[in-house]
Formats: sequence, C-alpha cells, structure tokens
Amino acid sequence: MIRRTAVAAGVDTLGVNYRLAPEKSISGAVEDAVASYRYLLDDGYRPLHIAVAGDSRAGGSGRPASGAQGQGLPRPRARC
Repeated sequence: MIRRTAVAAGVDTLGVNYRLAPEKSISGAVEDAVASYRYLLDDGYRPLHIAVAGDSRAGGSGRPASGAQGQGLPRPRARC
C-alpha cells in the first residue's frame, strides 16, 4: 500500500514497523516514530517536506509530531 501511494503521488515514503501494544506501551510506538522522523531529518529531508500519517493510535494521532516537538525537533508539515 505504501509503495502504490508513493508511486501515485510521486513522493518518497518511509514505512515504519513500530512496537505495538500489548507487548509494548504506546510510548514505545511513539519513540519509534520519533526515531524515524529524526532519521529523515538527519538524511536531509526538510520538515516542510514531511507528512506523518498512520492508521493506528500511535501513527495517526499526531503523537509522533508531539513527541518530536518535545525533543526540540521542528514539526513536520502535516499530520494525517
């Protein structure tokens, strides 16, 4: 699904397999999402060119962006 969306939109994507409950708390998923966001920033992607999306509580609720801001990272352009 991620690949098809990227090809259709003509954009780069990064799919993240983050830790899930009940094995890990929601904070584990947020930590993984923030680490992935930091990876993109370190790789040269600008925050204005990054959108965070997901269909779960951790990915879709904006928690990764909030976690990033709490660590002093700039907010991504969009949260979907």
